[in-house]
Amino acid sequence: MKGSPYNRPRPGPRTNPLTTHINAGIPAGMWIKTKATIRSYADCEAFLDNLDERQLGSNVVVRKIQPHFRGQGPHRYEGGKKCVYCGERKTLDRSSFAVRLYGTDIIIYHCDGTFEFDNGGFNTPTTSTRCNQFGPTGWWFSHHKKKLHAYRSGGGPTLVQGCGPADVKTGELREAKAA
Repeated sequence: MKGSPYNRPRPGPRTNPLTTHINAGIPAGMWIKTKATIRSYADCEAFLDNLDERQLGSNVVVRKIQPHFRGQGPHRYEGGKKCVYCGERKTLDRSSFAVRLYGTDIIIYHCDGTFEFDNGGFNTPTTSTRCNQFGPTGWWFSHHKKKLHAYRSGGGPTLVQGCGPADVKTGELREAKAA
C-alpha cells in the first residue's frame, strides 16, 4: 500500500510543501514578538547598549547610523572604519538610530527629537504594521496612493514619506542640518 493516501504524513507547519519559511502564515497585520519596545531615540539607545546593530525581532533590526556630510544619505561602514561613499572615518558623535525591516530603514530616530519614515517602495501591510509597532508614541501609519502617511493622534499635520525630519511631539517639519 505504498501509494495509499492514508500512509502519507499530514502536512503541518514544517512539512507543508507550500511553506517556504518557519514564519509563513503570520498575518501581516499582526505585531511581532520583539526583544524590546522601541518607540523613541532613547529606547533605541538603551536597546543597542553601545552596539552598532542588534536583532529586534523577526526580520527587524535596530542599527546606528551617522549622517553623511555630502547629503548622500547615512554613512555606510562595511568591513572597516571608513565610509564606503566618502572615506570619512567613524566618529563618536551622537548619531541616529534606524529600525530596519529586511533591507529598508522604515523609521529613523534623530537625537534632536525628530523622526523620519519611509516604506522603500514596498506598499505592503507588513511595512505599515511595523511602522505602527516601532513608530513614535502618538503616531499611526498607513498607505495611501503608494505613499506611506503618518497621522498624529488627536489631530495635527499629516506627513507623507520623504518630507524630511518631523518633530515627534508636534509634527512640525524641521530642515535637515547640513554639516
